[in-house]
Amino acid sequence: RVSPARGPLSGGTWIGIEGSHLNAGSDVAVSVGGRPCSFSWRNSREIRCLTPPGQSPGSAPIVININRAQLT
Repeated sequence: RVSPARGPLSGGTWIGIEGSHLNAGSDVAVSVGGRPCSFSWRNSREIRCLTPPGQSPGSAPIVININRAQLT
């Protein structure tokens, strides 16, 4: 689950990505629409990051890489 589910095309929205075991591993990278989402912090159930500017209106895929394991 991602909250908030929407934000401006200009980016700059802090989002929370909920899941489980998100604090495993030490190398974390998050992208939104193929662009880096500025990682802020995480715990076992949530990752927070600042969204980049979007390329076009509409939904964008969110990808989390933890120690090179990819989660979508």
